[in-house]
Amino acid sequence: MTLERSSSDLRYRLWMRGLRALGSLLLFAGYRLDVEGAERVPRSGGVLVVSNHVSLHDWLFVGVALRRPPRFVMHQHHFQYPALRAFFGASRVIPIAPRKEDPAALERALEAIDDALARGELVVIFPEGTMSLDGSLSPFRPGLERIVARRPVPVVPIGISGLFGSFFSR
Repeated sequence: MTLERSSSDLRYRLWMRGLRALGSLLLFAGYRLDVEGAERVPRSGGVLVVSNHVSLHDWLFVGVALRRPPRFVMHQHHFQYPALRAFFGASRVIPIAPRKEDPAALERALEAIDDALARGELVVIFPEGTMSLDGSLSPFRPGLERIVARRPVPVVPIGISGLFGSFFSR
């Protein structure tokens, strides 16, 4: 590992710790977060965390609940806003798009996910590809299968409950 890479990793870890602390303050002010089974997420090595998607701030709850800094996968249209693009860049969010929308973006995302998992990072995806319309689980998009076929890593399913119907859900 080069000095440049370790310096970048340190900045990222510090950024994510600060973000987690801020997120914890915000969440605990308005929500009761109850985390069960966090010990099932391996403390090291590549891990794919798969979560349902019920609100706009699921990522914040998941990021606070996990013990390791996560790499989130998010639709590329969120990157069109300069402030969000800077925030997502600092947070190492991986932009993705459906094949029918942008096949090159999908391939870049799958490559970035594979690279992150190969480096032993924790990657979080919302495989439904969209926020739930009614609180129930939607069908998974096929990307999950492609990720695991390419890089067999532990897959840890998590469930978010109690957020559907909140201000930030549909």
